[in-house]
Formats: sequence, C-alpha cells, structure tokens
Amino acid sequence: MRIAYVIHDCNREGGQERYIAELADRLGGRHEVHVYARTCCGVAAGRVRFHPVVVPGWPIVLKSATFFARASALVRREAFDIVHTIGACAGSQNVVTAQFVEAAWYERWRNLPDRQWGLMRTGYHRLNSRFNILCERRVYRGRGLRAVIAVSRSVRGELSRYYGLDGARIPVIYNGVDPRVYHPDRREEWRRQVREAFGIPEEGPTLLFVGAFERKGLRYLIEALPLIPDPRVRLLVVGRGMGSGGPALAARAGVADRVVFAGHHADTERFFAAADLFVMPTLYEPFGMVIAEAMASGLPVVTSRLAGAGELIEDKVDGVLLEEPTDPAAIAREVTSLIREPGLAMDMGRRARRKVEHFSWDYVVRETEAVYARALDSGGAGG
Repeated sequence: MRIAYVIHDCNREGGQERYIAELADRLGGRHEVHVYARTCCGVAAGRVRFHPVVVPGWPIVLKSATFFARASALVRREAFDIVHTIGACAGSQNVVTAQFVEAAWYERWRNLPDRQWGLMRTGYHRLNSRFNILCERRVYRGRGLRAVIAVSRSVRGELSRYYGLDGARIPVIYNGVDPRVYHPDRREEWRRQVREAFGIPEEGPTLLFVGAFERKGLRYLIEALPLIPDPRVRLLVVGRGMGSGGPALAARAGVADRVVFAGHHADTERFFAAADLFVMPTLYEPFGMVIAEAMASGLPVVTSRLAGAGELIEDKVDGVLLEEPTDPAAIAREVTSLIREPGLAMDMGRRARRKVEHFSWDYVVRETEAVYARALDSGGAGG
C-alpha cells in the first residue's frame, strides 16, 4: 500500500505525534509510507518519506488554517491508497483517527464553574475552538471518508453525538504503550538519580503529574496537596503550561516547598520510575497515553472517569477513578488512602501492569492495518 500520514508534527514526545511516529516507523518496513507534517523526527529515514508543510508558527488559528490548506493540496498531488489524518488537520483523507474531539472539549470548557482566564485569552480560545469545530464538521461529514478510528469508547460516543457518525461503524483502537520502555524494573535504574536531581527525599511518597497543566487538572491536584495529612508527600510535575501560574498557585496553596516543577521532558520513563503514585485529574482526555505508561510502569493511577484510558481501569482494582476531577478533597482522599496502604497500592500497580501489557504498539499496528484493508474494500463513508 501507498500510505500518507498527515499531522502537524511527527515525533515521539506528544501523544498524537507519537501515534503517527509509531505507525509510520513500523509500517514503513512493508509499505510505502509518506508523512506530511511541519516537522518529523523519531522515525527511520530509510522507511519513511517526509514532506515538510511550511506554515507560520503563530497565531494558532492561522497556523492550523494554513496547514489544513497546504497539506490537503500536497496530498492531492499524488495517488495514495490510504490518506490517514489525525483529526481534522487536513482534508482529502479516507481514514481519520480521532485523538481529540474539539466540540466535546469546548462544551466541557464552557461549563467549567471556575474558569479564571482573562478576556483576551478566553476570546482567543473560543475563536480557535470554533475554527477547529468547523474543520471537524467538514472532515467527519466528508464524502470520501471511509473509516474513522476512535481512541476510546468515549470518543466514539462524542463522534456520534456531535457529528452524527454511526458508532457501530467506528472501531475503537486504544493508543499503545511500549511495555519494555515503561516497566517496573526501571525503578532500580532511575529512581534515586531523578529524586536527587530534583531534590526529592528518598523516603517520602512522591506523586507524579505529566502533561499540559490546565486541561489535565494540575490546579486541582495542587489544591489537594495541603489536604493530604502526610507532610512528606511531594508532587513532581512534568510538562508545561500556565506560564508562571503553576508555582504561584503552589505558593497560594502553601505547598511551594512540596511541589517540584521539572519542566518538559521527553524521557518520561525516568519520572515514572521515580514516583510512587501517578495522579492526573484531567478535565477532558480522549485517551491519555501517560495513564497507560504509568500503568505499564507499575504505578497505581488516580485519574478521572473523563479519561479515555480510564476505560482500561477497574475502579479500586487496577486504578482509581475520580467522579469529579475538580474536587480537591476527593483527590486528597483517594491519594491518602493509597499512601496509608502501601501494600494495596503495590498490588494495584501490579494489576495495572498486567492490564496494559496487551495494548502494545504491535496491537495498534495490527488493528489499524485491518481498518485499512476494510477501507480499501469499501466504497462507503465512515458515518
């Protein structure tokens, strides 16, 4: 097959970006694979042909609109069996993976009870979301669309709700995890080194948060920290967002000395190895690759039922699911329970590891190739 992947950036750092990097790299050995993106790294050069899509870096709306137009035009110049895009980043595709549903996030964002953004940022967020929703509407109702892949059952439901797609025709393929990279054995290799590097005591329980600060609920986790009675507990934050708002929030909560902001790091496996608990009270999460990676690392996970990866978790068995991620008291209660019962937490982590071992990238590739085969056999649309 001649396969074209279209995404803003292809790499092994972000979730969506890594999804395409894994597919392109693994399928490039037996198919002709092309990647249309602004940047492309983390894939074997001999397996994949990269087509750069040049767009302005700012503002985001202009960048997205320019990418949509240019990538669509570039892809149309060649004949591909499969044109596979991530969401509505371009047109002219016949396969889409929905890694995010802008219409669902926008509705959730609008109804948050305590949004504290300024007028300019709020207005820009609305503009960007409405543009993305227009693109989604065009793509998911396009005539040439033969298959839509959802990364969770919740995403499949959102596609039906907002764009009228037939859920029975949308396969769910969860994002993958590399069980060799994310493994409990890495604890011996990295735990002490990472803790020493960031001034975290060896003996105290350490919570880990990884991801974009606002949408994934860092604020509520920081507000939960003073409600956890064990003063030894530290929070290690990996990612970016809020500008200087994160440290300021920790200071207002009186826990500035208990929160470590490590910045952005691609080698997150080191941080999973250094932690005792992974906590992500996300406000909207179509899947949440870091949740699966934490589980593969043998960590007990506390996350929201709004996370697609939460569908892999049986509550209180191989993880903890929060009913309301904006409730700091509920977060503190669940975290405290696991800290007080380390044996229970360890058992939960072991069961979590066993649960996600089945969801490797080999599984993703196998299921995705099956979607391609059905798309080529079918002349119909995906919804």
